[in-house]
Amino acid sequence: MSLDFHGVRAVQSDDGPIPIQTAATSVIGLAGTDPDVDTNKFPLNEPVLVDDVTQLDDMGYNGTLRRALDGIFDQSAQSTPQVVVVRSDVGADEDATLNNISGDAAARTGVHALVNAEEAVFLKPRLLVSPGWTHQGSSGVANPVVAELNQLAPKLRAMVIADGPNIDDTAALAYAQDNAAGGHTAVVDNRAIIRDENGAKISDYVSSRIAGLTSEVHHTEGFWNSPTNRIIKGILGADRVIKFDGSDPNAEVQRLNRGFVGALVNRQGWRLWEGKLNHTNPLWQSFTARLTRYIIMDTLEPAFLEFIGKKMTPEQAIDVIESGNAYLRGLKQDGAIVGGRVYTAPGANPVTELSQGKFTIDIDDEPTPDLRSITFRLHRDPTLLEGTFSVEAIAA
Repeated sequence: MSLDFHGVRAVQSDDGPIPIQTAATSVIGLAGTDPDVDTNKFPLNEPVLVDDVTQLDDMGYNGTLRRALDGIFDQSAQSTPQVVVVRSDVGADEDATLNNISGDAAARTGVHALVNAEEAVFLKPRLLVSPGWTHQGSSGVANPVVAELNQLAPKLRAMVIADGPNIDDTAALAYAQDNAAGGHTAVVDNRAIIRDENGAKISDYVSSRIAGLTSEVHHTEGFWNSPTNRIIKGILGADRVIKFDGSDPNAEVQRLNRGFVGALVNRQGWRLWEGKLNHTNPLWQSFTARLTRYIIMDTLEPAFLEFIGKKMTPEQAIDVIESGNAYLRGLKQDGAIVGGRVYTAPGANPVTELSQGKFTIDIDDEPTPDLRSITFRLHRDPTLLEGTFSVEAIAA
């Protein structure tokens, strides 16, 4: 029974739609080796957050982590990268090291230690790389590290960027078929020429630099923007030059792109010319489309935990739906999606489900596509000659 009260008062109510904050999108997950590292700061098989370039002073150049982090930090101009690093032990030979980095899903070692990142450093990696350990393999056989990353990517709702074999087009196209099926892995074949810590020119894997560029783009422009056709910093050239022609469908880079392989190309600076993802459904062959969907999923799920435990009333259902629609309207305004809606489909919520507190909601959305092709259609128009050679026109 309410208290008899004669007057006006205000009370706090938490009912109504809730604001939704987009999940972190630009965190990089990096797996590799460093036998010279400070093991207290970078223990084996444990996620460590690197978000300050001075942390690199605790690492050496005899492994792959230090140079990869150099490449990531090279791309940062208006943001500071957040990199979750997992260090694996160097094995007796390359195969043993590949096995260490591939790790064990049950024990959460190697790349699978990235699953612990949310609990360890409160961040979820979205861009997964392991430069120096993804290019190995032979035709018909998947690289073991990429195979594990491909299993990990949908769990983390992340994308893999893998360095290809850097041999020739045939090897690159075969690699994409063997390693990138399923649409979670973006392949970049050729390596970069950079200067090492002593100023000498060396060949280096480019996946970490592309991850760093993607992270910078996400920070400054939004997660729905692509790293393609942007200058990659710190690159002097390409180890394997791939012919670029933006207007010839039969140019080398075009053939590679159609075969799900991206490449470094020289177009007023060294840039990524992104290939499609190796997915059977053309709707999911876009890196940004796949990542946009993952971000929407990872944003809405934790946001709606707010409603769990409350009474399932029509008012509560309206609050859930309107919260989702407000978020999608914001994404549309930002340019991340063309449009979207949250709704309940007819027949989706029978009484048998509602009576158990189960509520099904449908979401339609369409990511804003990346512009991949422009075609100019040129036409002759002889009528433009009319009046050109008239007495008046000549006199004028």
